[in-house]
Amino acid sequence: MTRREFSKLGAFGLAAQSMPFIGQTSERRIGYCVIGLGRIADHFLRGVTQSSSSKITGLVSGHRDKAERIAKQYGLPASSIYSYEEMDRFRDNKSIDAVYVALPNSMHAEYTIRSAKAGKHVLCEKPMSVTVSEAEAMIVACKANNAKLMIAYRLHYEPITLKTIKMIRDGAIGKVDAISNWLSSWCVWLFARDCRLTTLSAIRTIPLAGLPNAWQVWA
Repeated sequence: MTRREFSKLGAFGLAAQSMPFIGQTSERRIGYCVIGLGRIADHFLRGVTQSSSSKITGLVSGHRDKAERIAKQYGLPASSIYSYEEMDRFRDNKSIDAVYVALPNSMHAEYTIRSAKAGKHVLCEKPMSVTVSEAEAMIVACKANNAKLMIAYRLHYEPITLKTIKMIRDGAIGKVDAISNWLSSWCVWLFARDCRLTTLSAIRTIPLAGLPNAWQVWA
């Protein structure tokens, strides 16, 4: 699979979530190998079953019995299960287009780099790494092997985030001095100069008491 095909399929996946009645227009689905089978990997695995653009095609785990149980649950052959030591063998598994790195933070760089060198695109769980130098090494490895690298931070694609970015880029609310939001909330605080309130009426805003140029923007 080429970088362009991978990007296109990712876009289809986002479109399918935003416009479920349109659905997937391509029969080609991204095959993911999940590296690490802890709690967060379970969320990903279950999510993929609801996707029209992705499928599970491999597992990497240090616990063979657990991997075999999950493989059976998702219809994977035993040949698509890898240990951490032998993970690089999935280079030859053409059903694996990309990996999902669901390991502890300190292991993100190593397994992203190994996956890229094996010719696989990488979706790495947040945070990207524990040091700047590791993050830079991940980027270098992916570029050198023509592999896409993406961090699994869902808020990039939340409707309120996309709407806020568009408003700022369009200059709809004046010059923005700062942006703040609450963790896991649907609210973004905008601190802007000369804010034109009429442009905010379509997305529900609440003026903040004592802050004349600040608003809470809700999806």
